[in-house]
Amino acid sequence: AVTANTASRALSHWRLVQHQPVPALMDAFLTWQMEAHARLFSQMCYQSSLAALSHERDVAQGDFLKQSWQELRAPLTTVKTALTLLGSDHLEAEQRQRYLTLVTQAYERQSSLINGVFELLQLPLSTPQLQSIRLADIVVGVVSMYQPLAQERGVLLDAVIPEGLPAIAGIEPAVRQALTQLLQNAIQYTNAGGQVQVTARRESDQHIALCVEDTGSGIARADLPQVFNPFYRAVDSAGQTRGAGLGLTLVQRLVEQCGGSISVASTRHQGSVFTILLLIDSKG
Repeated sequence: AVTANTASRALSHWRLVQHQPVPALMDAFLTWQMEAHARLFSQMCYQSSLAALSHERDVAQGDFLKQSWQELRAPLTTVKTALTLLGSDHLEAEQRQRYLTLVTQAYERQSSLINGVFELLQLPLSTPQLQSIRLADIVVGVVSMYQPLAQERGVLLDAVIPEGLPAIAGIEPAVRQALTQLLQNAIQYTNAGGQVQVTARRESDQHIALCVEDTGSGIARADLPQVFNPFYRAVDSAGQTRGAGLGLTLVQRLVEQCGGSISVASTRHQGSVFTILLLIDSKG
């Protein structure tokens, strides 16, 4: 599988070779393309061949795979155009750097896409057995892990988990991964001086609400219904799109594996609140 470490090594290699002549750039990019796509194609074929899929799940999987290939091919147009322009004999240093930046951005986007597609494809097709989990055990660990990043960005990060909160019925790695993704997003979209807070509360007789709230750039109202859709990337306050558009899709599917649901409330330039509802463990 192509992991985040694999993509990181690939990007490091790209940054080392990007000052080489155009043929070397082309070779470096295409070699990585072939290797990454071969692994991804293998994983997709494996997923498509698994038995015991419902018709609806099979159709949804097929649609996702088709959309994945379309998204993965999109950055290649940028790369092809930029590399062609880099081959000019009359290129000034400033122009060369601009085209190299375009290639690097496309390279990073495709790395992000490949990692995101792999993470989604590697989710179990059947629902694993739910476990009894104490949210405080997960939240404290994940928040502690992201404290250095938050401090580096000048963001205040804290967590409030009340004592005596009932255990939830869930899948610990799935809850941990969902919270990790939400925290990454919250810190990324919150400027210095802002705040990110993780809270949990008893929402009803059956549910615990786990919330990640930030004072970041927020999400436009028109984008809210689509933020969990695969490959959807909202335009941020600076007019740019970031990421692969798969992070929140992954979070939603991880939460659904636990029998829960996720929602978002957001106001542009004021921040966002992502709320995960998880079942209380009746045996806890």
